[in-house]
Amino acid sequence: MPLPKLDRGQPWGENPDMPKLTLFDFNVAPEDPRWETYSPFVMKVSRALRLAALPFEWERIAPQAIKQVNPVGQLPALRIDDTLIADSTDILGHIDALTDGKLTAGLAEPVRAEAWLWEDYADSVLYGHALCTRWALDDIWNRFRERVFAPLPAVLRGVVSNALRKKAL
Repeated sequence: MPLPKLDRGQPWGENPDMPKLTLFDFNVAPEDPRWETYSPFVMKVSRALRLAALPFEWERIAPQAIKQVNPVGQLPALRIDDTLIADSTDILGHIDALTDGKLTAGLAEPVRAEAWLWEDYADSVLYGHALCTRWALDDIWNRFRERVFAPLPAVLRGVVSNALRKKAL
């Protein structure tokens, strides 16, 4: 299903063709007010949505509900009306298409193509760093675990968090 283009002449609130955008994230917000999310990929998407001036709803979901939103079991996921996009790079491409190139405005085609390659490359290269800062370093892991897994029943908290940490590393 092709995504609608936005009429930039209408204010957002008055555009009846404006698709509903819902960004899915983990159900726990960081304690630090400078961070919106624990996920660098969700953060990238939320910042791109703001840069593109697209209004969106932020829906935080429990870890056990992720596969109900995205069968692959990963976040972020962005729902544009009834269309789900599940990879942060793909999401940015949809945001750019939805806004007629607002994220890549002014770039010549070869430079735009290279920018998308660098964006995707950064995801794969920086993923290890993001993983390490949350899951591998014991002092950060202890704070992260307390915050992220707090909604689970106490009897499951250690078992689930340790199993997921082992799987992530």
